[in-house]
Amino acid sequence: MIVRHLFIYRLIGLVFSGLVGFPAGVSAQSQHYVHTALWTRLAPSVTIGKHWLLIGDVYYRRQNDLHKGLANLLNAPLVEGVRLGVTYRTGRWSYQLVPLVFFNNHQQLGKDPDFTRPTNPEVRAQSAVEWTYPLTPKTSVSLRGSYEYRHFLTEGVTNLGRLRFRALVRRRLSEQVYLLGWNETLWYAPPNLPNGATKPFDTNRTYLNLGYTISRQVALEGGYQFSHRRRRSLTEYDEEHALTITMLLRL
Repeated sequence: MIVRHLFIYRLIGLVFSGLVGFPAGVSAQSQHYVHTALWTRLAPSVTIGKHWLLIGDVYYRRQNDLHKGLANLLNAPLVEGVRLGVTYRTGRWSYQLVPLVFFNNHQQLGKDPDFTRPTNPEVRAQSAVEWTYPLTPKTSVSLRGSYEYRHFLTEGVTNLGRLRFRALVRRRLSEQVYLLGWNETLWYAPPNLPNGATKPFDTNRTYLNLGYTISRQVALEGGYQFSHRRRRSLTEYDEEHALTITMLLRL
């Protein structure tokens, strides 16, 4: 049991440290753009039988305008999106298939040319597997790996494959209040990669969140997320500080 706990802590540490999360050798000549944003999410779900769960998500995100300062995180649109899929749970494992995903992506506004770039809508298909392990009666850890294929609807934009790895720790503080912390790393993957990419790193996100269970059907979550993302130019990086708000609905 002790060996297993040490192994799990080591896995979590690798993901939460920069060893996995950030690309090695970022050039001193790289350009970094700092942003603020608001991420909101409505997440309804329906339990079907003992093992199945129908899941959905509605996303709406806003961002700051670089000409108006970082405090104005609601100035410009960032993302509108929807997602529909199914999850199968058995024991400590869950398997997820999300064949219907649509995102309407707006350019992050880090420099003046970004204001003239068109929106970049996309459709995705995703699959994921997750393992959850209880460390103590109040604390659990979840490790998840997923793959998604992104098909962009804007002419001339290359479609991309992407792998995602996430380590999450959940701590119950009381009957109604819980704490979540996670780190997720996203890597470019076959069959398509950005032109000229020699390193697969795409994005790293670190998240800290407080949740409150209102009833058996409704829970609210709010927190902070830091995202470090490499642009397709491969020499520019967006660094985003986001306030996140989520409503979970169990129908």
